[in-house]
Amino acid sequence: MTQVQRRAVRGAAGVAALVMATALVGCQNFFVCDKASCTSNGGGSTGAAGNVAYVANNVSSSTNINGYTLAKPTLTAATGSPYSIGITPTAMVMSHANGFLYVSSAVTAKAPQSGIYGFTVGSGGGLSVLNGGFALVSATSVAAMDVSPDGQWLVVATGNDGLNPTTITAYGLNTSTGLITTGTPLIYAVPTGSIVSALKVAPSGQFISVALGLGGVETFPFNTTTGAIGTAALTTFSSGGAYDVAIDSNNYLYMAATGNIFVYLVSTAGVPNTNPVTAVGTPTASGGPFSIALDGTSYLYASASTTSSSLIYAFSLKNGVLTALSTATIAAPPSTTKLAVDSTGAYLFAAGYDASAGLKMYSIASGTGLLTSLDTAATGTSLVVPTALALSH
Repeated sequence: MTQVQRRAVRGAAGVAALVMATALVGCQNFFVCDKASCTSNGGGSTGAAGNVAYVANNVSSSTNINGYTLAKPTLTAATGSPYSIGITPTAMVMSHANGFLYVSSAVTAKAPQSGIYGFTVGSGGGLSVLNGGFALVSATSVAAMDVSPDGQWLVVATGNDGLNPTTITAYGLNTSTGLITTGTPLIYAVPTGSIVSALKVAPSGQFISVALGLGGVETFPFNTTTGAIGTAALTTFSSGGAYDVAIDSNNYLYMAATGNIFVYLVSTAGVPNTNPVTAVGTPTASGGPFSIALDGTSYLYASASTTSSSLIYAFSLKNGVLTALSTATIAAPPSTTKLAVDSTGAYLFAAGYDASAGLKMYSIASGTGLLTSLDTAATGTSLVVPTALALSH
């Protein structure tokens, strides 16, 4: 199986096997259930203490989330971690006030339960079930999601199950309770060969971009006042696919496509320019980049994997122009599929598949963007279980 095929499998939420659990490891009465007798042990939130990171596809269970506090340059287990939540996570995101974690699941023939579940983030990063363990909303085969910069909307992309049309939905959020209030799905025709692998809302709130594998990248105008999603503009590539997107505060849209990173300037109306501002190749054209992450508007990091190695490449950036940092290449976890920078800009996280070091934390050197490996933690080794990574804002 090629790396591109593996990426496609990981992105397809419909292949995730769900196993309903009845208890949380290390935290009593924490579980997802669909019985009327289930009660919540959390409500409201004062937010997490300091930086926190959550990673799914943990080595001990496909229904686990591991939490880490980042007060030190080490991965310190959050209160009650790991959490057995009774579903296989396909995507995760933190609320912008860091008081809630949203976790999506898939639906398959073997496990017909799906939806978006909420958890309150407490002291030390500990999680408590929200809404009595019931799904906040039923959503078939969630593939990717993000929170709008004003914290008012949870934007969700479904698809990948081969049974239902792909939808993009902006669900209204009650920022006090964490509950979902409204949402009208936008159903759109997915280009042939598409597999939803990433979704990002622009820091400006003016548009949403969705990576669709061989289908390219769809960019939707977005209205943060009403939650309305406009008509998409499609960007395609002559070969290969697009597996991740990143957006900076100046409306530059970065697309991780096979063998290249393309950069487009997007208008305030949410429409990308016809031609890219720049395109930068990566040394492993057949193996990525599969994930990209921005450190504000100064640096961009990209993961690429081959059958023999996984690497992270670093680029400086200015007005959408990327310049490779030749000394910044560093080893990454096998088949790295998720990169993220923490809220302070001090750390980069890479999540892949490895029984002992599938999650890696790196320091980001101020002024140079160079990476230094700091700590590692285990993740699962099954490539059919999507890796999900969520950091506090």
